[in-house]
Amino acid sequence: MSRSLPSDGSAAGRPVEHAVAHPVARRRLITAIALAAASALLLAGCTADSLADSQRDGSDKGYISGDGAVETFLTSERRDPVTFGGTTDQGTDFDSTDALGGVVVVNFWYASCPPCRVEAPDLESLSQEFSADGVQFIGVNVRDEAGQAQAFAEKFGVTYPSILDSATSDVQLAFSASIQPNAVPTTLVLDADGRVAARILGQVTEPTTLETIIRETVAETS
Repeated sequence: MSRSLPSDGSAAGRPVEHAVAHPVARRRLITAIALAAASALLLAGCTADSLADSQRDGSDKGYISGDGAVETFLTSERRDPVTFGGTTDQGTDFDSTDALGGVVVVNFWYASCPPCRVEAPDLESLSQEFSADGVQFIGVNVRDEAGQAQAFAEKFGVTYPSILDSATSDVQLAFSASIQPNAVPTTLVLDADGRVAARILGQVTEPTTLETIIRETVAETS
């Protein structure tokens, strides 16, 4: 049975202000709106203006994110393995099939996301703690180019790579069929078969919770 604490975050839509008379144009408009809505649901992150305001006043005002809710799944409840990959900010290629047999921790983030900055040192510490157990950490940057991602990694001491996913959203889409990363940040723990064993929706506020999840998932292969 899964255990979950529901998030109470919400997002408001905006009505279309101008009708389009031509049928083809109307269909194109509807398609564009649907794609935009799907993207917003998948990322559920900051708007540029609200994030800029929050950075100036030191708050997270206007930030739409998860509340740190933790959801774990018994081995019998886990869905099919997720296959994903891409080019990282370190200039290497990552393929999840190469990591099968070990636990993988996937963190969705971007550089100007306030809670992503707060949790980065904790994630790095855990990556170092579990490296001897064969646990691999991989970031998925949903917004930035390589330079911004590299600057973030240098500033916060992050040594593990991040897939640059902003151009294609391939990694986000790969997980959408299993369990969506509906907020940024989101952290997923994958078991040795590549199945999602746990999801933290929002900032990792209690690193010991993630540590316990990783340790228990590693123990499954012992």
